[in-house]
Amino acid sequence: MYHPSNSHRRGSVLMMTLIISGLIAMVSLSFGESVTGQMGVAREGMSALHADLAAQSGLEFARRRVSLDPTWTGTDSEDARIAANLGFKIFREPGEVSEFLPTKASFTVEGSSGEAFARIRTSMDIEPGDPVRTKALSILGGNFNGSNVVIKGDALWIDLPEYAWVFKHGLAGAMEGIHSSTRTTLGAWERPNRARPKPSFQVSRLDLQGILFRQLSNGGSSDSEQELQQPVHIPGWNLDPWLAENDCSRVFRGNRRFKDITMAKTAVFVLEPGETLVLEDVRLYGGVILWCEDNYNPADGPRNTIVLRGKNYIGGEPECGGSVGLIAPGARIISNSGKKTDIHGLSLWHSGWHLRRILSRGITIVLDEIRNMKDCSFDYNFNVANNPPPGLLFFGDMPKIDVISVSEQL
Repeated sequence: MYHPSNSHRRGSVLMMTLIISGLIAMVSLSFGESVTGQMGVAREGMSALHADLAAQSGLEFARRRVSLDPTWTGTDSEDARIAANLGFKIFREPGEVSEFLPTKASFTVEGSSGEAFARIRTSMDIEPGDPVRTKALSILGGNFNGSNVVIKGDALWIDLPEYAWVFKHGLAGAMEGIHSSTRTTLGAWERPNRARPKPSFQVSRLDLQGILFRQLSNGGSSDSEQELQQPVHIPGWNLDPWLAENDCSRVFRGNRRFKDITMAKTAVFVLEPGETLVLEDVRLYGGVILWCEDNYNPADGPRNTIVLRGKNYIGGEPECGGSVGLIAPGARIISNSGKKTDIHGLSLWHSGWHLRRILSRGITIVLDEIRNMKDCSFDYNFNVANNPPPGLLFFGDMPKIDVISVSEQL
């Protein structure tokens, strides 16, 4: 009887081992190639995702840049880099362009990540708005000097007064040197035909928690200062309707001193040119209006003076609108006491001298200058800016950028 030798058994085992090892090697090779392919697909997908995210970042960047400069044309020839291999380019297509009128604009945004690209096309409605409506403090025609000043928001200082457009009642027409607004039919804005001396800016210990906008940059940090791209339209006013008393206002003619008075209504004062109004320890929650003619020219100097003494609280009454602060476009404001004056709402002054411990919560617009201000604070309030009191004439609405369409393509 035949019995297989041990050598034959060993040969069979070796053959089986070789076959199984070959199969394992083939499977491993196939699996490795599959993993490599899947990793390549994943890398391509990740690059495409990064490119799309870069394009989305470019879209948001475009919105922010247009809100600061309505005429912005896009990035330079170089990519705006997000990281070493990540960036975007933005191109503005030919169309409407204006520094101050509402327009529509189309942009193409190209995002890149390595060799991957993504493209977005967007259309925007651009409302440049009125620059003074977005600032905690605006000084529109003169010097700005003081110390220990806090501005919680942006500020505007016109260092080239001839570039501020002035409202003129009865002015109409669309021609060079005149800007008309759909917000009012009472008049239009024109560029002044006479230059004023260049004002000075001397403020020490300024805590600016926003950006200072001006026409000429002095090389300050881009994070705290920016050249103004839009024309500035000085607000106009028509305070005559406030001379009729109603449930929310009371008119005082010839009253030159208010002391220890508490009132919820808006206090409207009518004085002769040259007279001074003293407010001392008052709580006038409906705000204060010192009337002046609608054709009064701030360049002629202050018509009246308001002196703030003691501790005062002005504005902030919601039942009567809540947006009237201290409106006195023809008055110089003086605060020579060591106590605080708290003002809520929109304030419009001719100028401010020797201001001490003024706390403004809303927006403050000064037509001429602020001189020798100390220990004052100006806090921006969007609701006040968006709902100005009757009688004030602004050129435009609040700035707004609406994305009306977005289309993506590879």
